[in-house]
Amino acid sequence: MENESDFFNDTYNILTNYVEDRLLLLRIRAAEKSGKLAAILIKLAVVVIFIFFILLFASLTLGYYLSQVTGSLVSGFGALTVTYLVLFLLFLLINKQFISKWVINTVIRVFFEKTQAEIDADSDYDE
Repeated sequence: MENESDFFNDTYNILTNYVEDRLLLLRIRAAEKSGKLAAILIKLAVVVIFIFFILLFASLTLGYYLSQVTGSLVSGFGALTVTYLVLFLLFLLINKQFISKWVINTVIRVFFEKTQAEIDADSDYDE
């Protein structure tokens, strides 16, 4: 009887340790995936900020150039504004078709990307 009690206690302890280890592994993997996603978002934010300033100064330059060509500040900057409005409307039209899908696919790829350790673990189970 004592052996059976020890067996069940040992099995319970092993199972408890296993579940705790699996939960720890899950948290580590979630932290790794979140870290990768955060790194991608930070890189994207830096690129967007640089592009914003490049566009800002290029737009000012183009606005003043168009103002000289047309002879009026209002006409030059107005033409540039109309151009940006048309580009904005085009962006709104293609956003759902291309850009949203790209963002969703990128997030899914980051979260479900297998690490080398996961690939090795899967190959161990296959054998």
